[in-house]
Amino acid sequence: MQIRNATPADAWALSKLMEQSFRDTFSEFNTAKDMDTYCAKNYGKNQQTMEIANPDIMTLLAVKNDSLAGFMQLRPGSTFAHCPLGNPLHLDRIYVAKAFLGTGVGKRLFNEMHKIARTLTCDGVWLGVWEHNPRAIRFYLDFGFQQCGSTTFWLGSDKQRDVLMMKRI
Repeated sequence: MQIRNATPADAWALSKLMEQSFRDTFSEFNTAKDMDTYCAKNYGKNQQTMEIANPDIMTLLAVKNDSLAGFMQLRPGSTFAHCPLGNPLHLDRIYVAKAFLGTGVGKRLFNEMHKIARTLTCDGVWLGVWEHNPRAIRFYLDFGFQQCGSTTFWLGSDKQRDVLMMKRI
């Protein structure tokens, strides 16, 4: 498996993986209207082209056997209220394609995230995760993250709660 930076040529495939992964994970628990609204705003090709070009966002892809197996987006220096980190790395998004769940893709992406955090001399990593996503919460806890707060996340018109988690590096 290869972990590499996304390029503008990846925007279409990335937008499709992002949307499908998001829908696979959350459609069962949300209305179709809220899912459609959120996905239309956040996962189109143009949106991903802009995010890939944004110097404040690092988009990395996991490629296995010429297939896009997963991705993560990192935002160095991005923080939240009451964040005790001086030089944080925000893990904004991380998803693994359904066909690759349980194959180590998430762990490889996490290992790469740790390397990047050390290279950038970050003192920790933080993320938000939906309170009703126990699989993800367990994954983060297994990697040493601790809960440190909560925030509101709007999925379309639905006000939801995300748990904030962090890990010192």
